[in-house]
Amino acid sequence: MLNISNLNYKFEKFLIILIPIFLVFSRFLLEFTLLLLTFSFLFHLFKKKEFLFIKNNFSLFFSIYFIFLVISYLLSQFKYETYTILFYFRFYLYILALSYFFVKEKNIIYYFFNSIIFVIIILVVDSSIQFFYGKNILGHENSELHRITSFFDDEQILGSFTTKMFVFLLFAKIIVDQTKKKTHIFLNISLIACPILVFLSGERASLLMFFIMIFYYLIFLYREKRIRFFYFFSFFSIVLVMVFLFSSKTYYDRYVTQTISSIFDKNYSQNQDLMPNNMKGNYNFYFLSAQHQNFMITTLNIYKQNKILGSGPKSFRHVCADESVNISFYSCNTHPHNYYLQLISETGLVGFLIILSVYLYIIFKSIINFYHLVKNKKYEILEIIILGYYFAQLWPITQTGNFFNNYNSIMFFLPLSIYMSILFKKKINN
Repeated sequence: MLNISNLNYKFEKFLIILIPIFLVFSRFLLEFTLLLLTFSFLFHLFKKKEFLFIKNNFSLFFSIYFIFLVISYLLSQFKYETYTILFYFRFYLYILALSYFFVKEKNIIYYFFNSIIFVIIILVVDSSIQFFYGKNILGHENSELHRITSFFDDEQILGSFTTKMFVFLLFAKIIVDQTKKKTHIFLNISLIACPILVFLSGERASLLMFFIMIFYYLIFLYREKRIRFFYFFSFFSIVLVMVFLFSSKTYYDRYVTQTISSIFDKNYSQNQDLMPNNMKGNYNFYFLSAQHQNFMITTLNIYKQNKILGSGPKSFRHVCADESVNISFYSCNTHPHNYYLQLISETGLVGFLIILSVYLYIIFKSIINFYHLVKNKKYEILEIIILGYYFAQLWPITQTGNFFNNYNSIMFFLPLSIYMSILFKKKINN
């Protein structure tokens, strides 16, 4: 067992343990905790003059990107409604703060992993109860038979949350000492629980992202002895999902029938209801669904009006209300449910090319790693894990959350804290 009294950063350690719990139960406490950690980080940074932690490529890239977002915001017609984008830089500080404390006290990261394992196990128990009895231990009922939400209640993000937590479990499998057998037992249970949670959530985009990650890692991890269990896990996950899928008419309809109909059947009732009458016969298939086709057309109309810098970050919900860009009542929402569509409308061609460049860089690094694998050259497994995560998260043909949403941004960037802490340790040791 880890001895808390031996930690130099007891307060920070306590806060970091709470982060996975607050990710589920409290957005306010989550951000408040990350802010406290950030202030502590900045205090230690300037007191000890450890500027190594801010002199890196991530800092440079994020600074340039943030400046671009500010310029796009300043040129927007909706500055009063979208001023919170000026605080977007805090996500950069959150990641650096966590990385700093993971480096300064190595046991903190073990507590963090244990907290994630605890949360996943609690979620699978609670989700199972909700699946069989119609409500979870807090009395939250699932509004749809195929949409288990557990403690997230009316927010249908259980699958998305689990998919993002999965990468932390893989990091833990590599980083946590193999002699800690009890931890690895619960870690393996959590890993096995992940595909169950994603499937029960009924979130098609999350299930797609989860299996994109699985297939990515299947390609790149075959030489890694420490993680050979992954091949058994992958086979088990695929079989488990197939068994659930073909044994449940409800879930088969959700994942297979509805998906095929939404994309390829223009006479499908939902497609008929959501597309304008003058456009119902224009398409032989839709981008994910008629609803997303609405978003895509509206997004492109917004882009045509602001091609270089877009309409401004977080502005889609305001711009889409204009009848000159939307095509129906259903083409306006808080965001267009796809990162690439959102960025090309809100940040224009420049913002779109930035995220596209990031994705192309991930593909390039993946090709280099694959070459090293084939030639039996040295490679970095933690780099493969983080690349696989973002390869799935930035997959272009899928439904996503709001790129600039506070909670989504935290979840999106959080795995970088683990990877960057490893890079910082290498720099310090060298």
